[in-house]
Amino acid sequence: MNGVAAILSTYHRPHELDRALASVLEQTVKPAEIVVVSDGCDVRNCELCANTAYLIAAFKQRTQIPLTHYQLPGAHRADTGAACRNYGLRVTSSPWIAYLDDDNWWEPTHLETLLNVANGSAAAFALSGIKIWAVSETDRFKDEVYLMDIRPRRPRHMQVDSSSFLHERRLIELYGPWGATGAVDQDWEIISRWLRAKEAWAVTGKLTLNYVTRKPLKFLACYAKNRMMQMFGLELHRCMK
Repeated sequence: MNGVAAILSTYHRPHELDRALASVLEQTVKPAEIVVVSDGCDVRNCELCANTAYLIAAFKQRTQIPLTHYQLPGAHRADTGAACRNYGLRVTSSPWIAYLDDDNWWEPTHLETLLNVANGSAAAFALSGIKIWAVSETDRFKDEVYLMDIRPRRPRHMQVDSSSFLHERRLIELYGPWGATGAVDQDWEIISRWLRAKEAWAVTGKLTLNYVTRKPLKFLACYAKNRMMQMFGLELHRCMK
């Protein structure tokens, strides 16, 4: 089975979510289901939350793919999307899972190339390449600048993002859900579990994820520092968007 659940996490960014959702609907291989999870948002008291709900309702009218919106109760969680992804996993049933943060977006062949390489090599998870974009926090997308690209040849820290990989659902069942981590990125932490278990992996070599950073200088400095620390086997540090 090739059915894919696309799980999107969002918080107070309907303008970015618009582009992310559009990129999901434009996939050459469509997901079987789309779930958007809002983190700690109350539509009764927040205009941005209400706008998010209106946006998703409008997208529902544009597609026949099941599209569901859930809102996590309580305050916003500072876990960079782990709670949203785990909730999305609980309410979906497709055998393959792909994630997308609201400020990132996929190229149209993202799911197709990931599925092809995973099925072609009997891999339990597959990674795409990443195009890094720098954007001003206040100007949204109008001053977007292409920063760099990352083409992983194998799973490595600082060369993966939650929005860049596809995996079999059974990996969550076997090795546990997403965890909120501090020193090490949660996307690398969960992939590390799969690698320790010797699960098969594959890479597409295609730049099909667009990743946005709002602090490009800090991101580049952190990326360079971590690559150097990696060479000497030292503890790596998280590079925030």
